Amino acid sequence: MRCFIIFLLLISHKISFSQNYLDFYFTSKEVEGSIIIYNESDDWWIFNDEFDAKTPTPPAATFHLFHALIALELNKIQHYQPEKWNGVKYYYFGETRPQWQCDTALDDAIYYQNDWYFERLSKNIKIKDYNYFIEESGYTQNKFSKPFAYSWNFSDFAVTPEEQVKFLIGLFNQNLPFDKDNQKWVKEQMFRHDVNDYVLYTYEGYTVYQAEHVDWLMGVLERKGKRYFFCTRIKKSINRPPNLSKQIKHQITFEAFKILGYL
Repeated sequence: MRCFIIFLLLISHKISFSQNYLDFYFTSKEVEGSIIIYNESDDWWIFNDEFDAKTPTPPAATFHLFHALIALELNKIQHYQPEKWNGVKYYYFGETRPQWQCDTALDDAIYYQNDWYFERLSKNIKIKDYNYFIEESGYTQNKFSKPFAYSWNFSDFAVTPEEQVKFLIGLFNQNLPFDKDNQKWVKEQMFRHDVNDYVLYTYEGYTVYQAEHVDWLMGVLERKGKRYFFCTRIKKSINRPPNLSKQIKHQITFEAFKILGYL
């Protein structure tokens, strides 16, 4: 019994140690938020802030992956079938997106996070179908209550960092309630980075919610036969410029991987 208690104390110390160090990477950059990592080999979850990791915000463009799975499952679109651009010049939080000003197929819509494409697609999917797949997959505890333009950015439809990680676990293991070929295809649309002895899959999103910039980075690190599923979400006041958010969320993620010995 004594040895077992000592073992538990050592494990608790390790988790606490990691939490303290992970939280430092947020405070040192003057941002709030959380990182949550699932070590698949050890079946071990770690995070810096459990409350934040379980607090939902709009998923922003990260929803496009789940959105694509629903549309493909319902045969609302084909993988490479182009949607015709209507000639309207679209903006993304005040910035022009030249890649949005053209006919677009699903693969490019995911790559360029094309909001007009997915907004048009959403008009062909019933709310009951959204909610069916949300519930069946466990994507989030939230559901759609009524149509809302660009709902993944601006409505109360929300997801937590923990739920994002669980979605990725299901996607990479092809355990979601969708055709396995479509799950494989959507996974392959994520950004893939082959670097030295590891492979990193990522997908991102950005929105403004409750007077805060909300910036998402989620993905999977594969190294030496192990996989680490993660989600980093940073938040800061809209009174501060958003332009460094992308850089910061990547920095925090890599710093966490290094201190934990995953890189």
